[in-house]
Amino acid sequence: MQGDFRVEGYDIEGLLGAGASGELWLARDRSSGEQVALRRFRPRDEEAKREARRIVSLLDGISHPGLLRVRELVQLGEEHFVLVLGYASGGTLDDLLRVRGTLDPGEVVTIVKVIADALATVHQCGLVHGDVTPESIVFSAAGNPLLTDVGLLPLVDTGDTVGTLGFADPAALGEGKSPTAASDVYGLAAVCYTALSGATLDPQQQRRPLHQVAPGVPPALAHAIEAGLHAVPESRPSAGAMGGQITAAVPPAPIRFPEGGVARTPIPPPTPLEPGIPGPGISGPEIAGPGPESGGPELPSDTGGASSGPSLFARETPLAPPSTGFTPPRTLAELLDEDDEDEDDEPKRPSASRDRGGPSRGTKPPRGLVRAALIGVPLLLLLVVGGIVGLRFLDGPEEPEGAQIELSGPNAEKWAEVIAVLDQRISIAYEAGDPKKLEAAYKPGSDALAESQERLREALKYWDGIRNFRTPLLSLHVESESKDQVVLNVVSQRQDFTAFKEGKPDYWEEPADPHRYRITLAPDGKGGWVYWSIQQIPMGPSTSTPTTASSS
Repeated sequence: MQGDFRVEGYDIEGLLGAGASGELWLARDRSSGEQVALRRFRPRDEEAKREARRIVSLLDGISHPGLLRVRELVQLGEEHFVLVLGYASGGTLDDLLRVRGTLDPGEVVTIVKVIADALATVHQCGLVHGDVTPESIVFSAAGNPLLTDVGLLPLVDTGDTVGTLGFADPAALGEGKSPTAASDVYGLAAVCYTALSGATLDPQQQRRPLHQVAPGVPPALAHAIEAGLHAVPESRPSAGAMGGQITAAVPPAPIRFPEGGVARTPIPPPTPLEPGIPGPGISGPEIAGPGPESGGPELPSDTGGASSGPSLFARETPLAPPSTGFTPPRTLAELLDEDDEDEDDEPKRPSASRDRGGPSRGTKPPRGLVRAALIGVPLLLLLVVGGIVGLRFLDGPEEPEGAQIELSGPNAEKWAEVIAVLDQRISIAYEAGDPKKLEAAYKPGSDALAESQERLREALKYWDGIRNFRTPLLSLHVESESKDQVVLNVVSQRQDFTAFKEGKPDYWEEPADPHRYRITLAPDGKGGWVYWSIQQIPMGPSTSTPTTASSS
């Protein structure tokens, strides 16, 4: 497994990984300077070579934002093929799980809604993936999930077993059996099982129900995943149906990546061979000696060929942290105060927009309008009156391990969970830049809904959306509870967030101080609860005797 091959037009930069389906190398396109991934594999026979060409031809006609782009198929000599792929610089789901252990239900839904739809599209074209695993789900630089290696593993010789242990369809195991569309559904359900529980399925042992290994998973989500794991392939839903059931079970939530990301560092290749001398067992006109440096931009591929832009898939740290030499911008209040300076005067500190390569001073929002819309009473009301109330025991990225929440009053944990659901819905609305989506979290006709929609509309005059709204709870006390109304007294602390424009970070806000709020919930008429009002009140000691819930 050495860098003993060359692909004309590409400079190989290092080995990203290797597995049953072949080696994955990082390379750079000499003509554009763009980074790509090279999947080098060895088809098992002549029929597999023909099938590889057919698969690539079919994939070339599919345009789906959840599929990693296949640029071309290159034959190296008599035995090897190389797939030239878009480079997904965000790493794999397997990488993320190695760091995080498990994901929250909303994060799993965000991934599955894209991957399930991609599988449904592939199946409609007569293709089968054949090996859906956490390794085959990758992330773009923007955090968008992408499916890769469609149909690849069945082409290589892996013995009697086709598929990765723990994710391969038990019904397809054995000599002479091939994976089916139902096998892909099983694989995706197994990925969900692992992402939620941290456990990998063992085909030699009886599977424990998901609700036992991951007690916090909502029943509707667990049921949809269990259906995909049904022992009888004909009893499983289609990929599209499974994606719909999972999406309906739990609102999607932004995927939280650790600071610095999870992408693997490529292993540098050995000293290049002399030009014109092929590696062992490799020959043919496609092989060429290394060309000159491209001189292209040192930028990773953003989406690997998929669509990009504002989405749910925001990183926790979309901007470089101070440890890398990046100086955080001023708070929004400081930024807007710069409008008082004379245009010809040199500002005391560079503007956040210029630090980001964003709009110039002349395109900044009017101070008074934005201050009224966003800072008002104060900026935290944009977040919390807007309904952005986080839940500390949901393993938020900002809090230290083992952080505690003070809960008191009847059914305190239940109401904290309700706020968490509303938080997810509102986070989606703010990131999507869609005021209408706020209706899912507020009582129709309430002042809170009108105020939140107006604040979002004002923000959208200058940005496309706002990412990473997180306000973890420090405490929650139930003041009163009835069938018509619930009143909560909460303390929360808003974390840092990012406003983006044209898919790029345009403004970053520092964390705020803790604030106390009185929140009134009302029935939504569908068996759930929504916000009726959110009022900031003075900070002070709680009048309750709290019980403590761990966030870990």
